[in-house]
Amino acid sequence: MADLIAQGPEAHHRWRRKLPPDFPLVLGRDAPPWSIPWDDRISRKHCDVTYSGGRLSISKLPAARNPIFFHGKALDAFSLAPGENFVIGNTMFTLVEERVLVARDTPRPVTEQTFTADYLRQLQFRHADRRIDALSRLPEIIAGSASDSELSARIVNVLLTGLDRTQAAAVVIAPEIHAGGKIQVMNWDRRNIDFADFSPSERLIRQAIESGESIVHVWNNLRDSTFTSSTNVDWACATPVRGASCRGWALYIAGRSLSASASDVASPDDLRDELKFMELAAATLGSLREARLLQ
Repeated sequence: MADLIAQGPEAHHRWRRKLPPDFPLVLGRDAPPWSIPWDDRISRKHCDVTYSGGRLSISKLPAARNPIFFHGKALDAFSLAPGENFVIGNTMFTLVEERVLVARDTPRPVTEQTFTADYLRQLQFRHADRRIDALSRLPEIIAGSASDSELSARIVNVLLTGLDRTQAAAVVIAPEIHAGGKIQVMNWDRRNIDFADFSPSERLIRQAIESGESIVHVWNNLRDSTFTSSTNVDWACATPVRGASCRGWALYIAGRSLSASASDVASPDDLRDELKFMELAAATLGSLREARLLQ
C-alpha cells in the first residue's frame, strides 16, 4: 500500500493517508477526507488522483485556478512514482511506500520504566507554550473528525507537532489479551521520509494497554543492534487511552538519540515531557470520544 503525504507551510499543516488502489479520488481545499483546508491557493476541487500499478496519476480539474507543478513544470496531467512529489500552492504532496510492521521480536530494552497517570499530571512542562498550543487544538480536531480513521490521522499530527524529538507516531488498537489477533495500526506518520519500515514494538504496546500506565523502552545502548539500525529508533513510549469508548487504544511514539557519542535520551526520565503530553492527549481523546458516542 502507498500513502500520500500533504505538507503545508506550518508543521501542523499536514496529513498522511492511505491510497486505495484503482479508486479515483479528488484533492482540494474542500474535498473530505482529502481536504487541504490550510491552503487558499488550492481550489475547492482541484485535481483527480488515482493510484494504480505502483504510480499515482494526477489530472487537474477544469475549475482549478492555480497550476500543479511537477519537476518544476506546470502540468495538467502526469503520473509519479514513490519518492516523487508535486506542488499546489504552498503545499507539497509526496507519494511514499513506507510500511508499518508491528514487531513481535524486539529485543529487551536496556531500560524500561512505568509512569502512573497521577505522577505525570503533577509534572510541569519544560517547554509549556509549544506543548499547550498543540494540545489546545485537540477538541477542535476531534469535533471535526468524521471517522476513526480521520480522528487517528489528526491525533498523530498533533503528536508530531507537539513533540519535536519524536521521529514517528501512531494510534494503535490491540485486541484483548486472550482474543489473539494482530495489533491494528489506525494511522501513523514520521517526521522525515526515509523509506525505512516503521516497526512499533508489540511488547511495549501490550504492556501499556494491559497495565493501564505509560511505559518507556530505551534501547540506545544497543545502537549497533539489528533492531535499532533497521528501525531507525532507539527509544519508544506507549500510553493507553482509557475509557470504554477507546478500549484497547494506545498512543505510540518513537525516536532516535542525536548521536552515538552524545545521547539526548539516556534514561526514561529524559522523556517525561513526551509522556506528560501523551497522557494529556490520551485523556482528552478518551473523554471527548466518550462524549461524542453518548451524543
